[in-house]
Amino acid sequence: MRGGARSLFAATLLASIVPVILLGLVDSYPMLLVCGFAIPFDRFHAIPRGALAVFTVVAAIGFALIFADARRLNLLALGEDAAQELGVNAVAVKRRLFAGAALLVSAVVAFAGPIGFVGLIVPHAARMLLGPDNRLLLPAVALGGGVFLLIADTLARNVVAPAELSVGVLTSFCGAPFFVYLLRTRATLAAP
Repeated sequence: MRGGARSLFAATLLASIVPVILLGLVDSYPMLLVCGFAIPFDRFHAIPRGALAVFTVVAAIGFALIFADARRLNLLALGEDAAQELGVNAVAVKRRLFAGAALLVSAVVAFAGPIGFVGLIVPHAARMLLGPDNRLLLPAVALGGGVFLLIADTLARNVVAPAELSVGVLTSFCGAPFFVYLLRTRATLAAP
């Protein structure tokens, strides 16, 4: 791979990964966390105020770092060289994006644990529906991930009632076929 193609690949990869990482935040039911409560899948309990404050500060810093660079992320999708010609310091932007993503993921996993395939389905579906503009895509993916997880959790609680299906199992049932679909469409696009 030549230098320009490698830079374009890296920028495209970065532009694809940031929304995926962002979705870790919506796995923790942010609207309920702001009110001071969390809904784990087996009970309802209050989050201690100190822990909620830490979560809120860490998540707010992560959001600020990522959303502040949405326009620059669009420019990075053109390739690092093109973005630098347009005045973007690619190295600094990548560092801020990775720092923001690390803060968001660490906060969410500490509170909610990982839930698979949400970060695969929602960003790709949103990109198909809304296009590649990260200024619109990043907030849409955050909200869409929350809606997707809320629907998945509701179905998981009611499909085999009175028993309860794990929401991760349900998202895997949706995510595995979607992953195969993505692999097939990418292979079709890559074929000569």
